[in-house]
Amino acid sequence: NGNSHLIKYGTRNDQGWTIQTVNSHQTDATSLSFSANGHPAISYWNENGKKLYFAAYDGAAWDRTLIDEVSSFEYGFTSLKHDANGNPAIAYSEINSPFLKYALYDGENWNISQIEEDTGHIYGPSLSFNTEGKPAISYYGSEQQKSSLRYAEHDGNTWNIQTIEDGS
Repeated sequence: NGNSHLIKYGTRNDQGWTIQTVNSHQTDATSLSFSANGHPAISYWNENGKKLYFAAYDGAAWDRTLIDEVSSFEYGFTSLKHDANGNPAIAYSEINSPFLKYALYDGENWNISQIEEDTGHIYGPSLSFNTEGKPAISYYGSEQQKSSLRYAEHDGNTWNIQTIEDGS
């Protein structure tokens, strides 16, 4: 129907489903998380604009914020989680750009750090927080037809990257 790439969010009550349109432009690679107050938030790539967005529902309306922009875009990945302080964080990559990035909202600004830059592709990041509240990301890196499962964890100062398994 031409609307297959729109972002919609649904809630269910006794009367059925209520559907809201979060973004009316073509999008890809969505990730959903809930804030400490139970409100939904979604990270996504706007495919036409090569832009990474964060959308948060405040109970009445969706607020959309531009987080980052890349020069070329084919397909991206996002993973959204809220940390122990309730701040949203996003791990993300774009298949044509050999990077893995992490964006954390500190209550005022989005702070972006580049975790890894590879000569191949980085895809499928999955963000979580360890027992100390530090971000940890699993993802795949691919160089010359060889993929490897990797793990990056922030120790408070720097990102430590490990290769978990080399593949072919």
